[in-house]
Amino acid sequence: MAITAPESTGTVTLTIDGREVTAPEGATIWEAAKAAGIDIPVLCHDERFDPVGVCRMCVVDVGAPAFAASCVRACENGMEVKTDTPELSSSRAMLTELLLSDQPPRERDPKQTTTADNELLDLADRFGLDAARSDIPAASGRGADLSNPVIAVDHDACILCDRCVRACDDLQGNDVIGRSGKGYDTHIAFDLSDPMGASSCVSCGECVASCPTGALTNKPIHNIAIRPRTELEAVDSVCPYCGVGCALTYYVDREKGAIAYADGREQPGSHGLLCVKGRYGWDYAASAQRLTVPLIRREESYPKGALSADVRGDMARGESNNESNNQSSTPSNDHGMNADPKDPKSKRKGGKRGRKPGGLVDYTEVLPHFREATWEEALDLVASKLTAIYEENGPAAIAGFGSAKCSNEEAYLFQKLIRTGFHTNNVDHCTRLCHASSVAALFEGIGSGAVSTTYGDIKNAGVAIVTGSNSTANHPVASSFFKQARRNGTTIIYIDPRADKMADHADIYCQLKPGTDVAFYNGIMHEVIRLGLTDEAYIRTRTSNYEALKQTVAEYPPERAEQITGVPADTIRRVAKAWGEAKAGIIFWGMGISQHTTGTDNARCLIALCSITGNVGKPGAGLHPLRGQNNVQGASDMGLIPMLYPDYQKADD
Repeated sequence: MAITAPESTGTVTLTIDGREVTAPEGATIWEAAKAAGIDIPVLCHDERFDPVGVCRMCVVDVGAPAFAASCVRACENGMEVKTDTPELSSSRAMLTELLLSDQPPRERDPKQTTTADNELLDLADRFGLDAARSDIPAASGRGADLSNPVIAVDHDACILCDRCVRACDDLQGNDVIGRSGKGYDTHIAFDLSDPMGASSCVSCGECVASCPTGALTNKPIHNIAIRPRTELEAVDSVCPYCGVGCALTYYVDREKGAIAYADGREQPGSHGLLCVKGRYGWDYAASAQRLTVPLIRREESYPKGALSADVRGDMARGESNNESNNQSSTPSNDHGMNADPKDPKSKRKGGKRGRKPGGLVDYTEVLPHFREATWEEALDLVASKLTAIYEENGPAAIAGFGSAKCSNEEAYLFQKLIRTGFHTNNVDHCTRLCHASSVAALFEGIGSGAVSTTYGDIKNAGVAIVTGSNSTANHPVASSFFKQARRNGTTIIYIDPRADKMADHADIYCQLKPGTDVAFYNGIMHEVIRLGLTDEAYIRTRTSNYEALKQTVAEYPPERAEQITGVPADTIRRVAKAWGEAKAGIIFWGMGISQHTTGTDNARCLIALCSITGNVGKPGAGLHPLRGQNNVQGASDMGLIPMLYPDYQKADD
């Protein structure tokens, strides 16, 4: 993340282009000028990154023998700064002309011919430059890399500003992009100069969003041309995947009826970041298997059953053998149980299900069993059949399953339909299959099933525990915040049986045996209490049953916890000391905590660990279960669960 000026009440006063300007101590000239409404051109600078001053486009005259890069030069009292003189304009024009000499022609520039926002070409226009009329010879070229499925690399368009490097390192924390080569052959490189598509790049696209030229651009998806934003409709939305809920803007080509591309949108939760799913994973909207009109099953296709041979198990059963033996080949619902025991491939191909789970069925077999209908006909049919079931069998025969990907309004209306229309609490969604144990423990421990902090609050934490979560895969933008925080001094403690990528970014990694979480956290709390690192005032005024907890964890010294969990006793002591001594601590946990037979007890331990150290209700502290979908919290708030009405009013009251 970008380095901000140190917190200070002090200010400095300087003159910029004849105007007196007051700026905070530590602010750069560029920041002071921007605040005063004075434009200084930049290429390598982006406010989200640490300034590096490599492009020299932002140089200003401070009265010294050489011009100073305003993005890195701090303001001083009494300083006189000139940002727009003939000498400065000449310097910037020459830099622009030099950089322009190796660029692809404007009509073939990868960025100018798509989004039309090439910042170098904008500067060329500002200074009246045309590469075609320049006397500076162009070199032989450095080639392109088209190995990534969604990102194109054009090394000739690269100006080595390092914005992509800093986006990858400072924002996403992936450390994939660097420089390779010498002299003219210097170029951005991925890992050890691997092709981008073969590197460890996760295709988050942050490098594309940061690149000022056509060196890194998005590839068209489903052949929908990428065009300037002004020619497309901007639709603000929320990423439809995980619980981070990143804000984004889709640029929609209404003529084609399709999304052209997506950009991250600034908001407090995600700060404009996106992962590969949010930036490129919306192509399902154009899937050939997407239903666009209601379909009603034909009468001759009743009673209901599997419609494709793959699902029925015909392929696994091997109908051709039956036919050769003059046996009936009528499909049955044996789900592949008759696979030839002498042929291991038949079992592997079908098994009990007759197909590999998650595959797509053959729609040419399925769709003939349905006919298209109008919305009025489909809704009337659904209403009449549900009403008939209700009248014949009563409320218990009706159940409704909602979705955590719907809006709050949709969740509220759906649960109201089930409860008021059919008088049953048989309404549910995915939360009870993922974080129900966390919600139960949070209600019991702090009186609310919601998170008590945000992802971004980790920057204020001295220590952060990430446990039971493969966050780099399941919550990539959240993991970016974790990695940013570690770079800025937060101690990351990662606890999980799997040594996945987050373990590489942790200061302390605890690889405990599966299912031993309670013993592990009891061991940590034992040490926190023994070392006197508890917050006595917080315990006295805001907790209950502390003595009972103290008595329980007294039975779990680190040595005993080591025997149970496999985590060395010294590591448990180190974790307890780091947690107890931190000015603020925050805990993030995933379904590796909640999806256990002891899931509620696991979450109770995390709540207790925060409570005895006073780490709830202050900056950089709190409890945060990592939700699996983008509106699990909202769906739960709206009562899309059987035991609670909206606003968590108990359904049995």
